[in-house]
Amino acid sequence: MSFVTDWVKSRREKRKTQDVKSQNSTEENELLEEAKARFEIAYAGKTDHNGRHLHLAWREYDRIYRSNQWKESAPAGKSQPVLNFTLALIESVVPRITAQNPDVLVVPRRDPANKRLADQLKYVQQYLWYVNRMQAKMPGAVRMALKYGTTIFKTVWDPDFHDEYGDASYNVVHPMNFFPDPRAYEINQMDYCFTRVPKSTEYFMRRWPDKGSLVTPDQDWTETEQITGADGSSEEEVPTLTEYWFGDEEGHVCVMYYAGDVVLEVLGGKYDGTNKPVNPHNRWPFARFVDYEVDKHFWGMGEVEIAEMIQRLINSFEAQIIDNTRLMANSEWIVNMTESGLTEEDSWIFDNSPGNVIFTHRGGVDKVSGTPIPVHVPEHQDKLIFMLEQILGIHDVVQGRRPVGVRAASAIIALQEAANVRVEQKTWNLQEALREMADQANWLVLENYDEPRSMRLAGSAVPTTLNIKEVLDERMLAQAEETGLADAVPTTLNIKEVLDERMLAQAEETGLADDIVYDMAMEQMPQDLDVEQLPPGVLEGDEPPMGGMMPPDMGGVGGMAGMGIQPGTPVDQLPGPDQQEAMDRIYEELRFPDFDVEVKIGPSIPNSQALMYEQAKEFFQLGIIDRRAVLESTNFPGWEKIVARMEQMEAAMMQEQQDQHGEGERVGERTY
Repeated sequence: MSFVTDWVKSRREKRKTQDVKSQNSTEENELLEEAKARFEIAYAGKTDHNGRHLHLAWREYDRIYRSNQWKESAPAGKSQPVLNFTLALIESVVPRITAQNPDVLVVPRRDPANKRLADQLKYVQQYLWYVNRMQAKMPGAVRMALKYGTTIFKTVWDPDFHDEYGDASYNVVHPMNFFPDPRAYEINQMDYCFTRVPKSTEYFMRRWPDKGSLVTPDQDWTETEQITGADGSSEEEVPTLTEYWFGDEEGHVCVMYYAGDVVLEVLGGKYDGTNKPVNPHNRWPFARFVDYEVDKHFWGMGEVEIAEMIQRLINSFEAQIIDNTRLMANSEWIVNMTESGLTEEDSWIFDNSPGNVIFTHRGGVDKVSGTPIPVHVPEHQDKLIFMLEQILGIHDVVQGRRPVGVRAASAIIALQEAANVRVEQKTWNLQEALREMADQANWLVLENYDEPRSMRLAGSAVPTTLNIKEVLDERMLAQAEETGLADAVPTTLNIKEVLDERMLAQAEETGLADDIVYDMAMEQMPQDLDVEQLPPGVLEGDEPPMGGMMPPDMGGVGGMAGMGIQPGTPVDQLPGPDQQEAMDRIYEELRFPDFDVEVKIGPSIPNSQALMYEQAKEFFQLGIIDRRAVLESTNFPGWEKIVARMEQMEAAMMQEQQDQHGEGERVGERTY
């Protein structure tokens, strides 16, 4: 029997007789049918190179990781041991990639004057990593990629984050919950994609109070959640939330949230009236991290897929060794019942189970050694283990074991460097995914950080207040002044107004009139404007009203004054569509400066750090470099503070010596 809370049940009862599709608009129902058809295509397209559906493959990989590695049950008397090298090798890589937080560098792409803004964005990136608890999420994300081959990251603006100020939110999406366009090999090649997750009925009712009660439980989520430990046996009724990400006719990225036949919300483009993408960067809010790339395939290849066959062979050889030991390795006793006086009832005194006790009427009591394990069985098992480590690129030096026959520290470090190539490749793939996340977060910050934010990073006792909007406005104003777009500095730092006024001035100078009508004015009108109160001919008609003049009462309508359009302005002095488009483009470039984002995953991650340390130590001993260069090259934690403290101590000692030396000279002068 399923469980439903009382308040959810009462709301359902009120709407259970309603046709849910009738609650959607015609446009929403058309979009819903499109989404359902595309989802079937996307779901069917999630197959591996053998045509097996990836959800089936990933469930099998999860069982292997969890030591459930035998496909069939063993007959009575046979063992099924598991030496789970797959888990051990995966877990030896995860901490090496995630041990330290990444270093995110934000630099201006074109204009060096944006350096201050770039520095603040770099600080924001550190804060976002901390506040999104990415240090705790990353081991699971990397482990997911190593197991299944792919991890998806999602970067969106969460309006409920940061005490309802909103903030950029980093999320890890399980590959079973993501459905890309099957024709795409990369994120930016997709025409659409889906995410699908189970949510409680209470979640739907709280987030969408108008339509949430129309949502009913379903079983769609079983295709995304049923792996080991999540078999769908919960008695709670669970609906499935589907996000359909798509592009509209203008190329704006939009998203529709729906559950079953209920369209909950559509954001972006023409659907919400903004005619803008749902995100300012107009890109899919996803980043893809793969373990191994596969040609012409969206999904990567993981360690379990590579190790599966050898792992099963290792287990089968271990089963032979155990069965041989259990059944044949113990000694056998041959007992003469006549001479010993023992019978078969006395076999309990020979504690050699499962070895045999053979009773005869000849000889005495003899002990016969058991049959030894064939030498080639354990030898071949060792070869399989060695092959598994070689294939996965996890050698003994990486696992903390000294190679046989190698004693020199420099040689071991060189082997570590060579053995680390595979891990470096994984970190490069991860760096690219994190770079995309940081770049998207920068756009969201520039769009939404309209008030000062107090931020405290991990390890910092004092919070820092950042005002992205102030820095951005100052930079935009400086840029406007440099280009002559702000003859008089506005006190509001409204750069859009400055650009509009400048474009109007250019229109007046050039006398552009033929290709100019009311497009710019109409775009700025408020949504609740009563059009019936406007003079005839304003919204439709070929001739401008009032003899070629804008009506005087429109000067203060919905931002018209902010556009620089005064009451009675002649129509032939309004900027045309081309000028307005250019002006909007200039404004967008000032509002969202271009930044390059670089991400480096901690210095300890490749083990070349150990080689760098050895080289730096040798160069310092030879006098080639100083101590500052040693600390800097090895990126020793807090090396800047260490160098500053040492320099201060040295400066104080030198000052003290100079003072003592000076006093000695003055004393000597007085004695002559």
